[in-house]
Amino acid sequence: MRINYFDLGLYHGTELTVMAERIIPEIGFDNFFAYGFEACREHYEAVSNIPWLKKDNIKIFNYAVSGKPGNRKLYHAPNNLGHSLFSTKKNVTSESEDVESILFSEWILDNVPTFKDDINIIKMNIEGAEYEVFQDLVKSDLVKHVDIFCGAGHDIEKISELLPVKGDYYALLENNDIFLHKFSATGRFDSTPEGTTYTIIGHDKNVNMLDLVLSAIDNRINGELNV
Repeated sequence: MRINYFDLGLYHGTELTVMAERIIPEIGFDNFFAYGFEACREHYEAVSNIPWLKKDNIKIFNYAVSGKPGNRKLYHAPNNLGHSLFSTKKNVTSESEDVESILFSEWILDNVPTFKDDINIIKMNIEGAEYEVFQDLVKSDLVKHVDIFCGAGHDIEKISELLPVKGDYYALLENNDIFLHKFSATGRFDSTPEGTTYTIIGHDKNVNMLDLVLSAIDNRINGELNV
């Protein structure tokens, strides 16, 4: 048995850092793999060069994750935070970049053959594309093999073109026992006489992710799923 952590929407890689450098070492679980996905080329290149994420068990990919594979436009936010595949998201502009989008279920089946036997944690912060990913996971029946869903929140609320299906979105979550735990953080690089340090600032509404992962391990040992 191993733990897989999938980080959809890396931005600066802060949650991935928290998981890989703090939570998993504290648990002492050696069989851990992390997969990070970032659509924005600039953010992808920045995270790919973070020294502590350059490990054999951590893989970073320059993909958007959605329900529609192929080429899509990623609309940019003016403050470089919150880029979205949806042009009607509140804070994006007409400036965009072309990105490659993947169907998450296909990628999992092609790249993580032990997925159905593992403990799986999926963090999503993909600015509205969450709905497409949840639909994909339900349609492929992979949703029942996910132990923890977490992220910043429900971004469908920020996108006017998705508001007509907001009720369907929440019904999909309820009908499939999907609960999105709060797990969001920001990071800050600080220069000191001793060198550069990275300060992680958590969200005050965050779940205790350490306890949640321990609960997932216990549930899996006892034959239960979805904490």
